[in-house]
Amino acid sequence: MDRKYQFCLIDAEADYEMFPNTIAIGDEKHAPSVDQVVLGLEKPSSQVIVNLMGVRLPDRPQFLDRLVPRLLEMRARVGRPLWIIVDEAYHMLPPEWTLPAAELTGGLENIALITVIRTTSRPPRSRRWTRCWRWAGAWRCVRSLREYDRNHTM
Repeated sequence: MDRKYQFCLIDAEADYEMFPNTIAIGDEKHAPSVDQVVLGLEKPSSQVIVNLMGVRLPDRPQFLDRLVPRLLEMRARVGRPLWIIVDEAYHMLPPEWTLPAAELTGGLENIALITVIRTTSRPPRSRRWTRCWRWAGAWRCVRSLREYDRNHTM
């Protein structure tokens, strides 16, 4: 965020609804629409949090199937959002999920999937870390997206 890179964060559990300087789309009573998300990203300086609490759990994969191609089309056309972040990705990416068309994905660069991984290997035990993921065989942890952007830990 400090570097002004536009992101769209898909938030399955309303963990980011109070994230500063963002536009929140959707809440527990109102499902977001793909058009609302794209409209929210029209301004290059806007950061969008897509709250999926109003989308039934079984309907979330279909929502993502509609949203991701539109975000990738926008990225191909205007170069943003630079980051597409899917928190609690297991809610939306069932095993049978397939990638959008190859011409849209561009190698799926700058897409972060945050999920729970069942493994015997565990991330570092520390209360100070709020998000951990496994990357290239090692655990990476940050307190915030701002810290990630500052330190380039991934």
